[in-house]
Amino acid sequence: LRQAEPEIVLALRMVLADKPDNVKRSREKRKGCDSEIENLATDFDLVVSLQTHENERSIKEKSYWEKTASEILPLISQSNDAWSSVDKDVLLWIFLRHILQIRCNVHAVTTIMGKSDGPVEAQQQVRLALAVYAKSSLLNHSCNPNVIVSYLGRRLTVRTTTSIDGGGELLHCYGPHFARMRACERKKALKEQYFFDCACSACKEEEAAERSCRFVDRFACSNCHQLLGAESEVTATCFTCHKSFDMKETFANYDAAQRLYESAEASKDGNDLQVALKLFERSLKTRRSL
Repeated sequence: LRQAEPEIVLALRMVLADKPDNVKRSREKRKGCDSEIENLATDFDLVVSLQTHENERSIKEKSYWEKTASEILPLISQSNDAWSSVDKDVLLWIFLRHILQIRCNVHAVTTIMGKSDGPVEAQQQVRLALAVYAKSSLLNHSCNPNVIVSYLGRRLTVRTTTSIDGGGELLHCYGPHFARMRACERKKALKEQYFFDCACSACKEEEAAERSCRFVDRFACSNCHQLLGAESEVTATCFTCHKSFDMKETFANYDAAQRLYESAEASKDGNDLQVALKLFERSLKTRRSL
């Protein structure tokens, strides 16, 4: 187990924290059904009801986790007599369910640690553990959240970062944040891990801004090298010298530079460094001309 994935270790601990009778009862409730169960009576019921997104996962991924779970099952049966009486199919079901739940409901328990280097102290966020907090897992995501979470020992605390009207929704960031990633990057990451298309206010505003060319201020005036401002979807005017520009060609060149950059990254990952360097240079040259 020392070399096992963190998800496996956590799933094993979750199973052993359950009571065999609860597992049997829950399995009977869900036979032939993976929908949410009404009237969640216990904390165990709440944990078991968390999403697995089993139907959205690839056959390859599910087969890998099922094989891994099968190899760990003897450790559960040998832990005590109560578990040894539980049917293997039931054990496999709850263990595999916990593994899949962890993949899309886990919390990274972190702390801030500092390192002194003379008069300067550098701080960084350090991951301590993985954990499942069922109630906080029910919070929906936003790339511009209105809450933050913190940890003290095993306790998770949710704090608001802005005033929220009564009945307003608490929104938590699952990782991709608007201040660190572009909307397209955030959407891709969220789709891959959590299986949903983000439509939060931050993503909508950024996509609308890109469509209306409010990001024209990324570009410099070719006349005086000062910032441009958008007039419409295809025209812009320099704030300083007031020269007008048709932005169609500029946007086309920008897209071309971005494609060159992505090709360079792919070449770098493939260890084709000479090709990557040339592509990076072409991308930089094109960007500098904008």
